[in-house]
Amino acid sequence: LDSIEGQPVALVWISGPGTLDAAVGSTASIGYSSAASLVTKLTPNIRSRVESMMVTPDGSDLVMVLTGVDANGPVEVRFGSAIGDDEQIAKLVRLERKLEDVGADPVSVIDVSTSEVTVL
Repeated sequence: LDSIEGQPVALVWISGPGTLDAAVGSTASIGYSSAASLVTKLTPNIRSRVESMMVTPDGSDLVMVLTGVDANGPVEVRFGSAIGDDEQIAKLVRLERKLEDVGADPVSVIDVSTSEVTVL
């Protein structure tokens, strides 16, 4: 995770509570680092729809906001913990499958934090 000037369009906006005032050369907290790691695992289908991500500094709660399909509003994806490569991949697989299932149906929330995916 690097501090850069401007806001390049190829990057995902990751935010959280409080201010992340990381000095150049310092290390971001586990939550922000894990969220950045998750971005590298996104499939093209999911990546093209990501508007932003919100994470707690300790990584215990991560929410991704996706654009809706057609005229539907944004979709909030609840990941729960953002820590761990295997868990991140498992949650992304659940999300990809659920996005295929719902298609263009109006959806506002998808919770992939557990093996039982919830859709609202």
